Amino acid sequence: MNRFLLTAVLWHCALAFSAAQDATLFNQVVGATGRFAVQQGRTFAYTIGEVVIPTLSSSNVVLTQGFHQPEQTQIVSVGDPDLTDWDILVYPNPVSEALTVRYAPDKGSTLTATVVDLLGRVILTDQPLADPSGTVLDCRLWQPGVYFVILTDPVSRATAMTRVVRL
Repeated sequence: MNRFLLTAVLWHCALAFSAAQDATLFNQVVGATGRFAVQQGRTFAYTIGEVVIPTLSSSNVVLTQGFHQPEQTQIVSVGDPDLTDWDILVYPNPVSEALTVRYAPDKGSTLTATVVDLLGRVILTDQPLADPSGTVLDCRLWQPGVYFVILTDPVSRATAMTRVVRL
């Protein structure tokens, strides 16, 4: 009986202590530099020094990471934001010499690929992916690092992006 009473008292103390802690979330970013300004009723905020964070969205949900989030989001374009129904497969990742891109052949449209490095430099521009069962991109001239492969449907202008590491 003493063990039960002691355990109950310890749990009660732990719960009381944790309830006394006031946990709050706040909008704060630790970056190298940045600015915050309000002009003509519009708020502008940015920081430099953060890592690149992908943003995923659907018709009514936006998923991103970090604490520097806008209070309100305005839709600036209309259309399918990704190509999930294209069954895109990019392999191998990490890559050393040749990157293969596959997508669903029943879509009837040829995708194009654009490759961008982390500094925003375009490595490959609008390369047509003619064979849905697997188009090979030559990666031997790319420097080792992280790249973004942006696939675009020229008809609907829908895009999908994936990250690739070049060894």
